[in-house]
Amino acid sequence: MKVLTFASCVALVSVGLVVGCSQDTPVTTGKAGTSGGAAGTTGSAGTSGSAGTTGTAGTTGDAGTTGTGGTTGTAGTTGTGGTTGSAGTTGTAGTGGTAGTTGTGGRGGTTGAAGATAGTTGSAGASGAGGRGGTTGAAGATAGTTGTAGTTGTGGTASALDAVAGMTNTYGFSLKNAYIMFPCYSLQNQDCLTIPSGTTCDQSPTNFEDKGLKQMESFTLGGTTGTMYNMTFTVRGITEAKYYQGGTRSAGNTDPANADDPNGIDTFYTGGSPVPQEFYNVYKLIVRNSAGTEVQHYYLNSLPSGTSVNYENHRTFPIHYTKTIPVPGGGRIDFFSGDSNCRAVNNCGAGARSTTCAATAGRNIPVGTGEPAATIPTMYLGKTVASINLQNGTMQPYHSQILNIFVTAVAPM
Repeated sequence: MKVLTFASCVALVSVGLVVGCSQDTPVTTGKAGTSGGAAGTTGSAGTSGSAGTTGTAGTTGDAGTTGTGGTTGTAGTTGTGGTTGSAGTTGTAGTGGTAGTTGTGGRGGTTGAAGATAGTTGSAGASGAGGRGGTTGAAGATAGTTGTAGTTGTGGTASALDAVAGMTNTYGFSLKNAYIMFPCYSLQNQDCLTIPSGTTCDQSPTNFEDKGLKQMESFTLGGTTGTMYNMTFTVRGITEAKYYQGGTRSAGNTDPANADDPNGIDTFYTGGSPVPQEFYNVYKLIVRNSAGTEVQHYYLNSLPSGTSVNYENHRTFPIHYTKTIPVPGGGRIDFFSGDSNCRAVNNCGAGARSTTCAATAGRNIPVGTGEPAATIPTMYLGKTVASINLQNGTMQPYHSQILNIFVTAVAPM
């Protein structure tokens, strides 16, 4: 290794290159340092970057964090130090100055700061769970050119409730808020006639559910075809009772504590069929798969038969319950309602009746704590409600009978 003497230092000063020297003494490994290195006892890192008279140049002075200076370790001709002796805003050693024969530039380079900007290709959020946007791209491991920020993550898919039960049908309704309603075209004793005057009530079919007035409304299920979901829904309203057989009554086969409980009673029944006697109305929910095949059916207005109380009578009941059933993604829910003699017991309040009642009589739809208000729709099955309920249109208490059914939760099984 070549050693610079004091005479050599004088020669370097005369040509405008400032190198720290010590008289006739070999220079040891002086470092540029992270902050540009101390310029010596009196040398200041002024705007011209001149080193102090006694600043020592390292024989193998490192350029930057890891770059090692070459044999001569000469600074660039115009390399300027920062105001406080830093390597400068952009960390360049100078226009043409080389750090030595093999010295490599330090990592200081340009001002790209790690963390402040995203990495080179900042990845977007994977899918943004629950609708949240993805995080911004992670910062690059090392500084360098400014990393481009990750694109905003796409929001997560809609909730299962909306995806499965939020699809509207041909009438503009969805399972999130649907109805089964029997009309009241005119009054006859304790009943409402459920077909317009002059219309024939066909009671010729053998099957009980095919007799008289039949209403059907269908709702397509979203979600993934073939995937089963647990669907939770609430049923509330005012209906007459019906006996069913061959299935299971949710509340058991004993009398309810109070059949006229203003908060409503549980009348849910799984499977089976109506007992083909009398003429009391059928309320039915049918679950079908994507091929249209029935998976299961449920009745919504069941009360127990064979007890000391006759529930198939000229009276209506407040209904209110919440149930969870399995449904197939891509399938269908059908609401069927049947009135075998085209006469529905009118909503006239508690107890059995044999006479008509005023439009203001009757009971409103029960509403539980925290539930949405029950509002009578203006349309049902393509007809205005005012044209099918000639007693009071969309007002409560509704005539003749009504169920409000709304899904509150859906989750994959």
